[in-house]
Amino acid sequence: MLRKAFVQLVVCLPHLAVEMLPLATHLIQISSPERRAKHWLDTGRALSALPGREDAAVTAFRESERLAALRLRANVYARESVTDLLPRVRRDTSTGRELRGIAYRMGISA
Repeated sequence: MLRKAFVQLVVCLPHLAVEMLPLATHLIQISSPERRAKHWLDTGRALSALPGREDAAVTAFRESERLAALRLRANVYARESVTDLLPRVRRDTSTGRELRGIAYRMGISA
């Protein structure tokens, strides 16, 4: 029931659905760190597409990297999102330093 309602929300209001994604998924019930990492990776990708949500996207990518670093580093879509975020985040902020660290570990030149 919750899944059907969430899918309808995604279709009607995609920007609001991204904000509610962590709330709709009960991460505690996901026992595998790999699957939790995939969740955070997808959340980071979704947030990176929204203007003004760069900090939240970097935080999601950091959590994904903490859980399963290789999954994040090998994912083509995550690499694309990180590459797109690099020019949008200021270098001298803590978020910028974290993002550049992620990019460095992925082999992306910042």
